[in-house]
Amino acid sequence: MGRKSKRKNKDRQQKLDKMFPLEDMNLDDNVEVRRGAKEQSKLSKKERKKRLRQMMQMSNKSNQNAGSSCAWHKITVKGDNPLDKEFVLSSIANIVDIQFSPLGFCRIDNSSVFYLENNEQAASAIAGLDKRLQGPDGCRLKIASNKCEGPDLVLNAHQLQILQQCLSRRYNNGAFLLDLSDLHNDPLLKEKDILTPLQTPMVMKQVLKLVKENIPELRALNLSHNGLRRNHLQNLQALQSGCSQLAALNLEQNNICDLKVLNSIKVFPITELNLQFNPIVETFKDRPLAYIKEVRSRLANLKVLDSIDIETYLAENDKPSPYKMNVNFSKNEKIMCGSSSSNSEFEVTDSTVRMFLDQYYKLIDTAERVSLVVAYTPDAVLEVKSNLELVHNGVFVGHEKIREALLMVPATQHNHSSFSLHVQPLGPKSTRAEVTGQCQVAGVGGTVAFLRIMNIVPFNVGFCCSQDKWELKLTGT
Repeated sequence: MGRKSKRKNKDRQQKLDKMFPLEDMNLDDNVEVRRGAKEQSKLSKKERKKRLRQMMQMSNKSNQNAGSSCAWHKITVKGDNPLDKEFVLSSIANIVDIQFSPLGFCRIDNSSVFYLENNEQAASAIAGLDKRLQGPDGCRLKIASNKCEGPDLVLNAHQLQILQQCLSRRYNNGAFLLDLSDLHNDPLLKEKDILTPLQTPMVMKQVLKLVKENIPELRALNLSHNGLRRNHLQNLQALQSGCSQLAALNLEQNNICDLKVLNSIKVFPITELNLQFNPIVETFKDRPLAYIKEVRSRLANLKVLDSIDIETYLAENDKPSPYKMNVNFSKNEKIMCGSSSSNSEFEVTDSTVRMFLDQYYKLIDTAERVSLVVAYTPDAVLEVKSNLELVHNGVFVGHEKIREALLMVPATQHNHSSFSLHVQPLGPKSTRAEVTGQCQVAGVGGTVAFLRIMNIVPFNVGFCCSQDKWELKLTGT
């Protein structure tokens, strides 16, 4: 934008020079030229301001569509002289319509610095004020916004004293619980302009040092809502001592993406852990049993995970399935789409898949349909999708929910002669079976088309379904 303005001014000046040669002008004429140049300069400034406003509006619209990011922004405001906090923040707030919460305001020589969290819209709008605001002395203020993973800070002795007061307020003597959730937004710390983001390695070390020195009997620690990643939690080992009693740890609402984070806490006798609302839990959303087993394998003393009693859950959901697929059937036995062939006991072959489906569809149209729940692995996922009013759509995980789904679908009668089967091996231990055909559904007039996509895997001494997508659609709709 600056280059274009300069080019325009240069072109205009060249035209003026051709129309009014300086050598032909007298003193009065020179005064008029200078006066015209001032007017032109004012017009150029107005044009720049207009374009700045347009750019800010476009930026705001794009940010509203994209949503706020999860980054920190460091805002630096620099003038010719030191600036008062109230003046800086009020001057910005008077122009920027977007609400923002400044954190950790401080002055470094003639620069004022503060941070914004999760507010890229405001950071972008504030950066657009560069050289548009005037300081008390009339100078133009330089304003910059820089994105950062976290504030690069070290707390001084005075700040550590106030932080210690904050920790004391957050400690529950009766429960031996220290609540460090959303620490950097603590009202006492914000009032004193002390920024304590636990994502900052040095701040995390300083906080944990205070905890270890002043709360040796700590048994429960709440670190939720702090934007922590796995590398941030490595410093937790600083709390470990020969007689560490830390048994409960709350890590919900952070940014933990893999279970390697458990390597940082396995030195503690953790019996209760909360990882809810972290990306890692989302990756296991369709495999709750695998999630619990994986976490417990890393923390031998764990009793409660995400408010779930592990022993009770495993007792109810980790039972051997009595539904066994007999792979040693005779070649003359009829199955759904062809004849069988010999196969290994633990290898999923075309023949075992066909036999599985044959036994499955012998039960699905009977009053014993609910017994098919044992044809699924304990952590299996059943998705029901239909345009029929009588059929409840949803995703059902685990035996209990799948049992409910099997009971909710009205009675059916499948037309086996309409079946079409496609088998796709996914590996020696997994095969996908896609079955299409027609059926009748109780209470529905007309023929219903169905699609089943099932992943068949070895389980115990037989075979089970680990994923099942069941679609029902009234033909002609």
